Amino acid sequence: MFNRLGKWVSHGWWLVILGWIALSIGLYLVAPPWEDVVQDGDLAYLPKHMTSLRAKHLIEEAFPGPTPLINASDIEHWPLFFATFLDDQEALKKLQERVDDKDSPTPLDEKAAQLRKTFVSAWKAKASDEAKQLAHDAVTRNLTQEETETVLSALNSLLKSREQAKEVPQSVLGNQASMISLRQSVQSPQASLRQVQLVNRVALETAFPQQLLAVPRSLPQSQLVVILCRENEILKPEDFEVAQKFAMEIGTENQQGLPVVSQWTYQTPTIGERMISKDGRAVLIVSGLSTEFRAARNEYVLKTVVERLDELSKQPNWPKGLETGVSGSAAIGGDMMAASAESIRNTELATVTLVLLILLVVYRAPMLVIVPLTTIGFSVFVAMRTVSILADQPWIDFQVFTTSKIFIIVILFGAGTDFCLFLISRYKEELGHTASQADAMVQALGGVGHALAASAFTTIGGLGVMYFATFGKYQYSGPTVGLCLAVALAACLTLAPALIRAFGKWVFWPFKAPQPKTVPSSGDSQVLSAEPKDGLWHKFTHWILVRPVMALLLGMAVLLPWAFAGFQVDVTHDLLSELEAHRPSKEGTSLLHEHFSAGDMGPITVVAYDKSKNFASKEGRKAIETLSRDLLALHEMKMEDGKEVRHGVKEVRSYAAPLGDLDSRPNLFSPAGRRKMALLKHPRTRERYVDPEGVVTQMDVVLSSGPFALESLVWLDRIDERIQQEIHNPDSYWYGTEVDYTGTAPGIRDLKAVTDYDRSLIQPLVVMAVLMILFVLLREPVVCCYLMLSVLFSYFVTMGVTDLLFAWLYGASYEGLDWKLPVFVFVILVAVGMDYNIYLITRVVEEQDKRGAIEGIREAVHYTGGIITSCGVIMAGTFCSMMTGTLRGMQELGFALCFGVLIDTFIVRTVLVPSFLSVYYGSILPRVRSYWDQFRHVPAMPGEEATAESAKTWRRSMSKQPHSLKGSNSAQNLPKSSS
Repeated sequence: MFNRLGKWVSHGWWLVILGWIALSIGLYLVAPPWEDVVQDGDLAYLPKHMTSLRAKHLIEEAFPGPTPLINASDIEHWPLFFATFLDDQEALKKLQERVDDKDSPTPLDEKAAQLRKTFVSAWKAKASDEAKQLAHDAVTRNLTQEETETVLSALNSLLKSREQAKEVPQSVLGNQASMISLRQSVQSPQASLRQVQLVNRVALETAFPQQLLAVPRSLPQSQLVVILCRENEILKPEDFEVAQKFAMEIGTENQQGLPVVSQWTYQTPTIGERMISKDGRAVLIVSGLSTEFRAARNEYVLKTVVERLDELSKQPNWPKGLETGVSGSAAIGGDMMAASAESIRNTELATVTLVLLILLVVYRAPMLVIVPLTTIGFSVFVAMRTVSILADQPWIDFQVFTTSKIFIIVILFGAGTDFCLFLISRYKEELGHTASQADAMVQALGGVGHALAASAFTTIGGLGVMYFATFGKYQYSGPTVGLCLAVALAACLTLAPALIRAFGKWVFWPFKAPQPKTVPSSGDSQVLSAEPKDGLWHKFTHWILVRPVMALLLGMAVLLPWAFAGFQVDVTHDLLSELEAHRPSKEGTSLLHEHFSAGDMGPITVVAYDKSKNFASKEGRKAIETLSRDLLALHEMKMEDGKEVRHGVKEVRSYAAPLGDLDSRPNLFSPAGRRKMALLKHPRTRERYVDPEGVVTQMDVVLSSGPFALESLVWLDRIDERIQQEIHNPDSYWYGTEVDYTGTAPGIRDLKAVTDYDRSLIQPLVVMAVLMILFVLLREPVVCCYLMLSVLFSYFVTMGVTDLLFAWLYGASYEGLDWKLPVFVFVILVAVGMDYNIYLITRVVEEQDKRGAIEGIREAVHYTGGIITSCGVIMAGTFCSMMTGTLRGMQELGFALCFGVLIDTFIVRTVLVPSFLSVYYGSILPRVRSYWDQFRHVPAMPGEEATAESAKTWRRSMSKQPHSLKGSNSAQNLPKSSS
C-alpha cells in the first residue's frame, strides 16, 4: 500500500503540492473563523442528569417569569423584526418588497445577505452595545431554534427595561408621596390595567429588595462584585457617592454591553445595609450577570470594569485613599478566560520557536527545516478549518472549545515533526542504497509508512475513546484532536515527500546528499550501506543486550519509588488557585475577604419539588423554617486533614426568612419586625421562593467559605446529608420530596463527580483501544502487554514526580494537581509513549527477519535510537511550551507531559523495552517453546533448541571481545528467531 503511495507521490509530487494549496484556499473561503464556532464554560457541559442542572431547569420551569413581548413564532423574518425595532424605514421598505416578491428569481437567503450590511449599520447607529452584538449574531448567522429563543429572551429584557424606563419617571422611584398619589389614581374604575401594573411596579421598586424582584429567567448565572474600601478609616460620604455613580454606570441600563440582569448597592431597599461591611470601611456593588462564570463574555466584562475603575481612580475628583477591587465568580471566570487566551498565544509562539530551533540543531540544513514546518503549517490550517466547518453544522453534534486549540497546536507540531523526522531519516538511509531519489522515496514511504500510520492511529484511537465520556469537554476534545492528527498524518505521508522531491538534491544543502557505499559482507556479494556500525547508540545497545537483566532491574529501581507516589495523587477543583496572584479577581477576592464573608460570592440554592405538598401554606412555611434552622445549626466539621471548621452555614434565605433573619419575629414594635412582617405578607416573596402551584420552593444557603473552596464542597455534602435524612424520614414533612442544588459550589461538586467517573471509564478504554491496535500490528500478546505496562509505568512515575514537585513549589497553598491532569496526561502519554515503542518494535521485527533475534534488536535500536530521541525531545519541547501559560493547571499539564515523554524517550524505550526484548526473545521464548514441544513430544526444529544457550554464549563472547571486533557479523553466532 505505502509502496504504491510512494510511487504516486514521488512521480506526481507537483500535483500533491497543488492539491494541498487548492484545499487550503477552498477551506479559507468556505470555513467560518475559529473564533465564531468555539465554545466556553465548564459547568454548561455537565450531563443533564446532574443535580446542578436539574435544579436549574426546575427553576426555569417552575418560575417562568413574565410573558415576553415577542415570541419566536411571531417572527417569520429576523431582519424584518430588527428593522421594525429600529424604525429603519428604508430597510423596512426593502424587506417588505422581499416578502411580497413571491416570483423573484433571487433566493431569499441571497437577498438577506445583501441586506445584512444595512441592518448591522442600523444597529450600530441606534442600539446599545448589547443590542449590536445580538443583532450581529442574528443577522450574520443561521440561528437554531434554541439560539433564537435565547436572543429573543435577551431582547425581551432589553425592550422591557426601555419601555418601563420611559413610562416610569425616575423622580417617582423612592418617592413615597408620589407612590400614594399613584395608588389613589388607579383606584377609580377608569384606571387602565397598564396603570395598575405600573403603580404595582413602582411600589415594589420602592419598598422591596431587588433580590426579590428578580424573576428566575433573570436570575444571575454569575456575580460581579466591585468593592470600594479604605484601609484604616471608615468610608466617607463622597465614597458612597462614587459607589452609587459607578453602580449606575455598570447597571442593567449600562451602555457598555455588560450582561447585567440585577444589582444590589448600599441604596437597595432593605438589603442595602448588607452591602456595607460591619467595620464601615468597605462597600460592595453586586451585579448579577446572565452569563455562566466561565463564559468568554466575562473576559470583556472584567476588562471593561477594571479599565473603567482605573480611569476613574486617576481623575482629580477621586477620593484620596479609596481603594477598589473586583471579585465574584464572573470576575474569576473572566480572569481565567484571559489567562487561557494568554496561554494559547504563549504556547503557539513557544511551540513554533522550539520546533524551529530543534530542527536547526538536528539538520543544520534550511530545506530540511522548511519541509516539516511547511507540512505542519498546512496540516494545522486544514485541520482547524475542517473542524470549524463541522462545528458550524447544526445537524452534526460536534463542538470545539477555546482550550482545544492548545492541544491541536502542540500535538500536531510534536507528532507532525516526528512523522517528518522519521520519513527524512529513512529517506537518507535509502539514499545509501540507491542513487535514484525517486526510488529512495518509494522505499522510504514503504519502510516507515506502516509505522507512521500505526503510530498515528494509536494516538487517534486513544483520543477517540474520550467520546464515551459524559463530560462534554472530554467528549468532544478527544475526537477533535484525533481528527486533526489524522489530517497531519495525511500531510506527512503526501505533502512532506512531495516537498522533498520538489527540492531534489538541494534538500540537504549546504551538505551533500548521502551516497551509496559498498562494504564487504560475510559472503562474496556486496551490500550497500549508508550508516557506520560504530557510534553512541551502537555502544549503548551493546551494553543493554550483554546485561539485559541488570539493565531492566536498574531502570525499574530508579523509577519505582516515583511510580508508587503516582498511584495516589490528589486533585483540586479550586479554580481560584489556578490564577496568578496579580490577577484582578484574585487581588479583589483577597480584599473582599478582609471585610466580608467569602460565601456571599455564591450561595448554594436548594430546590425542592413535591407535587403532593403546598409549600405556600402555613404548614409548608413552618417546615421550611424548621429545615432552615437545621441547616443553620450545622456549625462544626472536621476536614480530612484534621482541620476543624466552625460556623460553616452563615445564613439561609427562604420563604420563611427572605433575608435570612430567622431569629427575628414579625411584629409592629421594631423596624426589623415590621420589615419581616411586610416581607412575609408581600406577594413577591411567594413569587421569589415558591412557584405558582406551590409544589416547588427554593432556599439560598450562604456559607462562610467561598464557592471555590474545598470546604464549601464538604459543607455541601453535609447539607445534602442532613436534607436526605428528612427526605427518607416517614415522619418528616419532607418525606419523598425531590431535592436538587444549584450554584457554583454544587456545579463544581457535579464537575468533580463527573470527571472522577470519566477517569475511571476512559482510562481502561484507552488501554483496550491501544492494546487492540498493538495486537493487530504485532500479533505478540506478551510483547504487547509488556509495552502497555511500560507506558502505564511511565504514567504513574510522571504523576508522582509532578505531584511532589508542585507540592514542594507551592507549599501550604497546594491542595492537589489540577482536575484535568489525570485524564489528559493518561490519554496523551499512553498514546504518544506507545508511538515510540511502535517505531522501535516495527524496526525490530524488520531487522530480526534479516539478522536474528538479538542482533535484530541491536540493529533496530542502533538505527532508530537517534531519530526516536530527536522525536522525543521535539515532542517534549512542544509540551514544555505549555508551561509558558499563566494558568497553574496549564503549567502543571505542560510539565507532566514534557517529563512523561522524556521518561518514555530516554528510559522506557531506551532501556526497559530493549532489555525486556533481549530477555524475552533470547531466553524466555525459546525455553517456553522447548518445554511446550517436549510436552507435546514434538522434535525441535534444527537449531531452535540451542537458541537460549546461543544467546548466553553470544553475550559472554561479546562481553569479552574488544568493541572494535563486535560488528554485525556476530549475528551469525546466533540463530534467527523462529518467530
